[in-house]
Amino acid sequence: MRIYVDTSVFGGAFDAEFSEPTKQFFFEIDAGRFTLVTSAIVEAEIEPAPQSIREFFARYEAVAEIVTITPEMYVLRQQYINSGVVTPKSAEDALHVAIATVTQCSLIVSWNFRHIVHFDKIPKYNAVNTLNGYGQIGIYSPLEVIFMTMMIREPECVMLKRRGADHVEKLIVNMSQQEHLEFWQKRTQAMVVRQEKSRQEKTVSSRNKEKV
Repeated sequence: MRIYVDTSVFGGAFDAEFSEPTKQFFFEIDAGRFTLVTSAIVEAEIEPAPQSIREFFARYEAVAEIVTITPEMYVLRQQYINSGVVTPKSAEDALHVAIATVTQCSLIVSWNFRHIVHFDKIPKYNAVNTLNGYGQIGIYSPLEVIFMTMMIREPECVMLKRRGADHVEKLIVNMSQQEHLEFWQKRTQAMVVRQEKSRQEKTVSSRNKEKV
C-alpha cells in the first residue's frame, strides 16, 4: 500500500499530543507494511523546521518513493479551490491531496484536521477527483491508519458499542422487516414518552423552586 505522508506527520513525531500514534505509524513503515511516498513540497515545508524534525525527515527521505510534481497536479489543485473545498490560502494543502491522487496513492495521511482530514472536506476532495476522472483516495490521520492495522487496543467505547449491537441482534432475531419497523417505532414512542415526562418533572421542579 503506497501512502503519501504530508509535512504535519513528520512534525507529529515531536508533538507531545500526537507523538505516540505518529511513532507507531512510522514503526509500521519501518516494518515494511506501507510504502512511504513523499514529494519536494514536503521537503521544502520542512526546511524551516527544527533540526530534529529535519533529521527525522531525512531518515525517511532516504527510503521513500519521491514523486515528481507535474502540471496535472496543479490543475487538480485548482479544481479543489474552484469547487470551494479549500480557499487559495490553503493551496499547498490542496496540492498535497492532488499529488497523492494523481500518483494513485492508496491513502494520504495527515494531522491537518482543518484543511485535509476534515469530515466535510474529505467527500468534497473525492467528488472533485471523480468529476476529473480520478479514483477516490483515502484521507486519514496516522491514528486511524495504525488502528486499521490492529496494532492498538480497540477502545472500550467501541467494544461497548459492539456488545450493544450483539444485544440488539438478540432482540430482533427472526423478525421480519415489518416487525423490525414496528419494534423500533414502539421503542421510539417510549423514548418520546420518557422525554416528555422528564421535561414535565423539570418544569414542576423549577416552579417549586420559584415558590420557595
